[in-house]
Parts: sequence; structure tokens; C-alpha cells
Amino acid sequence: MATQSHLTRRPLRSAVAALAALVLGVACVGGAQPSETAVIVASVPFDSGESALYALHDNSGAVVARGTLSVTRDGDKLVLAQSYTRTDGDGDPSDEVFLTVEDGTLTPLSLIRTVYSAEGEDRYSASYEAPPDGDATVLLDSTVGGKSTQDELDLRKNYYDNESSLWLWRTIDFAEGYEARYTSVSHLDGNQQTVILRVIDRQTIEVPAGSFDVWRLQVRNGRATRIAWVNVDAPHQIVQWDNGSIVFRLEEFRPSGR
Repeated sequence: MATQSHLTRRPLRSAVAALAALVLGVACVGGAQPSETAVIVASVPFDSGESALYALHDNSGAVVARGTLSVTRDGDKLVLAQSYTRTDGDGDPSDEVFLTVEDGTLTPLSLIRTVYSAEGEDRYSASYEAPPDGDATVLLDSTVGGKSTQDELDLRKNYYDNESSLWLWRTIDFAEGYEARYTSVSHLDGNQQTVILRVIDRQTIEVPAGSFDVWRLQVRNGRATRIAWVNVDAPHQIVQWDNGSIVFRLEEFRPSGR
């Protein structure tokens, strides 16, 4: 599968890469995909000015990168930004993603992503269209290794962009036993997958940012099952996220004051 080799070449290029085992890789694994999806956003607990700094650990526990997730506002829309820097690099971002979504629903509108490497820059974009009298689509453009491609994808119901995941999971109606399904759209390969969320229990965990009472959220797609730990208290920031190969651990958090 082309996406697998693409991600192996630059395993820390973005949160998409860090989420690959969940959302992208399982497309090659198979497994039943539930057809019943739903709108999962109950309330949006963040606004412009919020930022979170994460240390990204590999399976040995070593910190291999740091990522900053931040929120800004573009009129009545929110811009969800990610910037990742390798610890063995020169300190400049190795990957930047800007996803514009509707405030209140997180319905995706557009995405711009730039991946930096010694070979140059890879660029990706996505433009979502949801006409009131037609089916929703997304136009995908990429320039990778100097080669440009374009594709258009008809979208399933109840879709969200994969790059919104670490914000989207904060918006659900948290309660033990909660379960929901939604459609996740990847801009890397034009893939759509059903993601199943389930709140398992409450725990207390320690991360560099401190001690938190958290919901343990199971995130499942096909045969891949991963865990996110979400602060019980608003604004329900992701305290820790383990995708099976990379672990995000919260180092600093600045709320929006909303």
C-alpha cells in the first residue's frame, strides 16, 4: 500500500503520521466496518488562543519529536493548527497542518499541509464542498517529490477530517459506556474509514504537565484499537494519546479562556 511506505519514509511528519496505525494503516488490514455513523460533536470546549505542547515518545520511551496544537479564529470559523519538530533536527518545523472547520460542528472546510525535509517540501490541500442540494465532496491536491496529483472523493455521512481527531474527541458527550461511530477522511490517500469511540472508565494519570483525572477513551477502526486519555474537566484536553507506535504526552497547556 503506497500510504504505508509513504509514512514509513517520514514517520513523524504530522499527527496524520502519528495516527496512521489507527486511521490509515487499518485499510490494509480489513475487518467489518459499521455502517451506522452519527454526528458526535456535543459541544466545542475550545476557542482561539488555546495551545498545547506535547512530547512524542517512541516505543523505547525516548522523545523523538515535539508537537504544538493550537486554535485560532478566522471570522466565524476555527483554524486547528499542528506544528511538529523533530528532536534530532535543526529546530525548524518538519510538518505544519492548518485545518479550517465550522465552529460548533467541526465540519471540515479546507486543509493546507506542508511537510519539510532535506529533499524539499511536500504539499497537500483539501477543499470540502457540501451543497444543500447535493452530495458532499472533497477535492484533494498534493505535490509529493515534485509530482502533482488531484482527486475528488464523494463523502459518506457524518464525516470529519482525520486531522481534527485530537480536537474532535474532546467534543463528545462524556459518560462511562458512551459509544459512537463517525466517518474519518484522510487527505493522504483519499480514504474514508469508520471510527468507533467508546468511553471505558476513569483513571488518574501523571504526565509532564501534571496529574489529571481522565476518561480513558478507546478509539477503534477495523482491528486497530488505540487509547486516548482525556481530561475529565473542561476543556477536556487530550492528556495522553497512544497510537501503538508513538505516545503523545502533554507538557504544557494554555486554555483559550472560553
